[in-house]
Amino acid sequence: MVTFLYLRWIYMKSQRMKQMRIRYPHSEGCYMNKRMIALIVLVAAAFVIPSSAETVEIRGAVAQVDSTQSFAIAWDAYNFAAFRYDPYEDLRTETMTIAVDTLIGPDIDRIIDKNCLTYQTTLIYREYELYENEGLAVGGDAGYYLLWWRGCEYVALNGSADKTCELVIELEEDERKLLGTGETWEMGRGFTLTAQQIDLEGDKVWFSLSKDGIVLDEWIVSAGEAYTYTEDICGVNDVPVFSCYVDALFRGVDRNVVQIKYVFLIDNDALVITPGDQYGSIEVMAAGRFGVTLGNHDPIDLDPGSTREIMGDTCFKVADDDTTIRFYPFVEYGGTAPYRIRGMVQNLAGAQPADRVWNAYNFAALWYDLDGDLMTETLTIDANTLTGPDIDRTIDEDRLTYQTAPVYLEYELYENEGLTVGGDAGYYLEGWVGDAYVAIGGSADKICKLLVELEDDERKLLGTGEAWDMGGGFALIAQQIDLEGDKVWFSLSKDEKELDNQVVSVGEAYTYTEDICGVNDVPVFSCYVDTLFRGVDRNLVQIKYVFLIDNCVREIGTGDDYDAMEVITAGHSQVILRNRDPIDLSDPAGDKIMDDMYFMTADSTIIRFCPFIERSASDDAPDPGPDPTPTLTIS
Repeated sequence: MVTFLYLRWIYMKSQRMKQMRIRYPHSEGCYMNKRMIALIVLVAAAFVIPSSAETVEIRGAVAQVDSTQSFAIAWDAYNFAAFRYDPYEDLRTETMTIAVDTLIGPDIDRIIDKNCLTYQTTLIYREYELYENEGLAVGGDAGYYLLWWRGCEYVALNGSADKTCELVIELEEDERKLLGTGETWEMGRGFTLTAQQIDLEGDKVWFSLSKDGIVLDEWIVSAGEAYTYTEDICGVNDVPVFSCYVDALFRGVDRNVVQIKYVFLIDNDALVITPGDQYGSIEVMAAGRFGVTLGNHDPIDLDPGSTREIMGDTCFKVADDDTTIRFYPFVEYGGTAPYRIRGMVQNLAGAQPADRVWNAYNFAALWYDLDGDLMTETLTIDANTLTGPDIDRTIDEDRLTYQTAPVYLEYELYENEGLTVGGDAGYYLEGWVGDAYVAIGGSADKICKLLVELEDDERKLLGTGEAWDMGGGFALIAQQIDLEGDKVWFSLSKDEKELDNQVVSVGEAYTYTEDICGVNDVPVFSCYVDTLFRGVDRNLVQIKYVFLIDNCVREIGTGDDYDAMEVITAGHSQVILRNRDPIDLSDPAGDKIMDDMYFMTADSTIIRFCPFIERSASDDAPDPGPDPTPTLTIS
C-alpha cells in the first residue's frame, strides 16, 4: 500500500493516533487503513545537493518500502524536477516507474528485477513562437513535435520520437536579442549568428550562420520578415534548424544594431533511438510515433548506502538503513547555470478552505536528510487567503509563515569511531531557506552554515604541502608527516590567515574550537586521521569524518526583515517569520519571499503557482560538500 509522507505528516499533526484513513492523491474516494501501509513515497520533489564544487545534485521524491510493495512507485515532473515541466500549460511527459510487487521491505527483497523499472516519454505538439505571435510559418510548418528525453528537450523529426534533434534555443514572445553589426552571438552547440552589415537604407540586414567555425548559410532579410535555414537530416527533408524574425534595425552614428525575436535553433546532429539501444542499466524497448519506452536490462540492487546508475547521469541513492528500503532518484549537473528547484504546484480554481503547506516532503529545496528521514522547515499559506480562478491572487500581510527549528544529529566521528567532537557526541542542525546550518549551543536563533561533513564512506587524500580549499575561505594543509610515519602536522586557515596548527597521530581526531556569539568552545573543524603514507617522492595523509562550519554566525532577532518576511519569533527552540508585505501572485517572473526563495506563478486563468529556490554549482563550494543539503520540486 502506498501513501505520501506529506500526508503522514498531516496525520501526525492531527494526533489521530489510533486509526487513520488516507486518501491517495488523484484517486477520488479511495481510502486505506493505516496498518495496510507498506510503502511510503515522500512527495518531496527533488532536492539539491552540492556534491562538489562543480556539480549540483537534483533529487526526486523519496520512496520508502516497509513491507510488500503493493503498488507501483512512479516519478514524473511533479515529484522529480530533473524531468521537464511546463507550469504554464501544466504539461509533463516523462515517467519512471517501478512495477508493483518488485520490492519487499523492510530488508527482504531490495532487487529491481529485469524490466521492472521502466522509463517512458511521449510527444507533445507545440506551435512555433513565430507562428503563434506573427502568423508566420517556419519552413512551412506552424509547429513541431517536442520530446522531453532524460530531462532535456528534443524536436522529433517528422513527428517521430525515434529520430530527434536537441532543442538549443527558443526565445519566448517577450524575449529579444540585440546584435551589433560584426558581432557574433554564441548560441550553443557550436552555432553562431553574425549580423554582418545593415544596408544604407536601414531596412535590410545581412546575416551569417555558422557551426564550429564553418559557414552554413548567409542571407539578406528585411525588417518585419523571418528567415529559416533548413537541412536534410536522417532522411527527413527540409528540417527547420534555425529561424529568427527581424524586429527592428537601427543605423547610428558609430554603431548599427539589429533586434531579432522568436529565435529557434536545434542541433543538426540527430539522436537516433532504436530498440535494443542501452543507456546505463536500461534498454530501449520501443521507439516510434508516440514516444519511447525503456526497461532495465540488468537487475538493480538497492543495497543500504549504495548509489546505483539508472541511465546516464540519473541514479538511485539508497539510505544507509537496513530497517527499511528508502531511496530516491537523482541527476547530477555541472556548470554554473542556476537550477530552479520547484515545490509542490498548487492549482486553485475556487476557494482555499485549508492551509497550503510545503515542507521537505513536497518542497525538497528545503533541507532534508535521507538517512535519518529528518526535516526542519515549513512554508504555509493560511486557509482562506486566496480565491480562484482569478478573484483574489494576493497573499495578504501575516498570511504566509516560514518556520524552522533545530534537530539533533550525531557527528559521523562519534557514530563510527565513538570519539566526541569537542566533548560532544552530536550537534543541532537547522535548515534555513534550504541550506544546512548548525544551531550554536542548540539555539535556533544563532546559526552557522555547515560547509562540510563527510559521510562514513568518504575520504579525503592530502599530499604534504597541499592546501585543501574546503569552502567559505577555509583551507587545510598537511604540512609534514614525521619520520616515523605515524604523526601529521596540520595547519588550518581562513582567508589565508592561520587559525590553528596541531600534530595528530594516526587513529586520532583533531578538533578546532572557537567561542562564537557567547557560546564557548564551539567545534568549527574536526577530522580523523585514518592513514599516513611516506613514499619515495610523495607523502600522503588520508582523513575521514571531516566536519566544518563557518565561524561567522547568523543571529536572527525578532523584528528582523528578510525581503517580504519579518521575524516574529526568534528563540532557543524555533524561528518563525510572517510576511510583512502583501505578495501578489500575478508575476510569471516570480515573487520574492526571502533570500533565494520565490513563488512562480503561471500565466493562467486559474491560480497555478509553486515556490522555488535557485541553486548553482559554486566555485568556492566545499569539495566534496556535505551530503545532506537540500532540495526540489512538485507533487
